[in-house]
Amino acid sequence: MKKFCFTVFISLLLISSIRPLNAQTYWTLPDSNVIWGVAYALVYPPPWGYNYYYQYFITDDTLVNGIVYHRLEKADYDIFCKQNINYRMYAGAFRNDVPDKKVYYLPPDFDHDTLLDDFSLSIGDTLPPSYANIAYPNVYVIYIDSILINSNYHKRFMLAGSGMDIYLTEGVGNSTGPLEGMAYFEGGGWLY
Repeated sequence: MKKFCFTVFISLLLISSIRPLNAQTYWTLPDSNVIWGVAYALVYPPPWGYNYYYQYFITDDTLVNGIVYHRLEKADYDIFCKQNINYRMYAGAFRNDVPDKKVYYLPPDFDHDTLLDDFSLSIGDTLPPSYANIAYPNVYVIYIDSILINSNYHKRFMLAGSGMDIYLTEGVGNSTGPLEGMAYFEGGGWLY
């Protein structure tokens, strides 16, 4: 009887501790209420140099060849005062391909899109040619983990190759900026 009760107790304990396993949610790039900020510095021999700061934001949707895209605008700010906008311009549009876990970009004055981000990759995969992958075929996934953003875990890919280490994060894009090339840190006499 003791053995039976102990077995039932252990069985109930194990059953009560089992939780359903949830697959990680795929996070698309947002379609509204988001601003991507990009800041970088060009360093020339002293005393020259310049710091850049600009933002991308979604203005509305547009229909191109029967496909809905989210329009992006880019605002360039004065480096000394973020309130002073030097210019604002149309920067293209993007769309999320949810089934394939990819994002496509439609550059200004183009009638067809190109791959921007691919979130279907596995460890060891080569990042396919894309608008941002200027180092193709030398960029590959070295590991995949998750990062907590607004109480939700987003899949993050660590990319390496050709002297760079860049993250590609679901719902965010690449760590150099939404449309910026995945550039080398240093190359050809330039420090990026």
